Amino acid sequence: MTLPSAVANPYRVIRIINDGSLGAQDKVHVVSPSPQTIDGDDEYVLNKSYSGVQAWSDGSNWIIIQAKAH
Repeated sequence: MTLPSAVANPYRVIRIINDGSLGAQDKVHVVSPSPQTIDGDDEYVLNKSYSGVQAWSDGSNWIIIQAKAH
């Protein structure tokens, strides 16, 4: 799953939460457009049922402001 551009969407908050259909063997890779990062990394991985992440654009990159692991 690719986030929109942090540059084009300054100060936007995006929340991604998966339902119970995602198991430990499954992974959702949340990525940002290059060269932007998510907390300094290329991607954020969701790999548990009911896990989620909330990210905020600082106008340059995405910053994780909340992460939920069930």
